[in-house]
Amino acid sequence: MRRIELKAGAEVELVTKADLDAAVKSVTDLLRRPSIQYRRISAFGETPSLPALVAVGAPPDGQVWEVRGLTLLSGDVSTPIANVAAGVFIGGRPDAVQPNWGDCDVVDLPIPTSVAFPGRSLIALSRQMVYVVVQGSGAIPMGLRVNLRVLAVPDHPEALNWL
Repeated sequence: MRRIELKAGAEVELVTKADLDAAVKSVTDLLRRPSIQYRRISAFGETPSLPALVAVGAPPDGQVWEVRGLTLLSGDVSTPIANVAAGVFIGGRPDAVQPNWGDCDVVDLPIPTSVAFPGRSLIALSRQMVYVVVQGSGAIPMGLRVNLRVLAVPDHPEALNWL
């Protein structure tokens, strides 16, 4: 930045284009919030016999999902299914027959159920699949519908602060 003094006593500051671009970038970086999108992801799993595994989905490259809610329904939404429970896994594919329950993120969900999760409790990073494992001695003859309610943000450290 250079200063030029005129004989009339006025003072003028000359700024280069690079200085101006840097100032504009710093202001826009402060004001820019990451894009937050609300999404509902649904999956249906045939469950002729238990145990069963339903792969719900994964965030695409460059996105992170914060799971805000989960709904599990059978074909008959009004009738509770006896002797059946579900668990939610995020990450690697669990074994439906003998899952490692230590890796389970949510356990012992009845069917039907609808659960809301507090912020930042269930995070799926890019390409981390969300699975639901159903076990028990009961039967789900009409299949299992899984609905996830997620907030999708860019896979960027600052974006997680907005969840």
